Amino acid sequence: MALSKPIRKTNGVILNYHRIALINVQVNQQITILVESYVDEPGRRYEKDYAQGLIRGEPNFPYTQSEYISFDYDINSDFFAGNIVEKAYEWLKKQEEYMDSTDI
Repeated sequence: MALSKPIRKTNGVILNYHRIALINVQVNQQITILVESYVDEPGRRYEKDYAQGLIRGEPNFPYTQSEYISFDYDINSDFFAGNIVEKAYEWLKKQEEYMDSTDI
């Protein structure tokens, strides 16, 4: 699961592929999501292929940008009803930067 939307980051690079790489729950404190963004989907595929041992020779990793987003635990207790990953993507799509993104 991932999101597709062109987003210009603060460094000027436009990233189009965004995935949640981590969800950390600090009970009664906060929930933190790590979003990893790539220039495009083939960049993410390359990273997966490398992890599976499919890349031979010296790897040439794609550009990525990581962002930690934290929010209040108590206000978002509905995260725990159902699939937490799906809930995290639904929450992310409601944030201004990721509005109108497409599920991929």
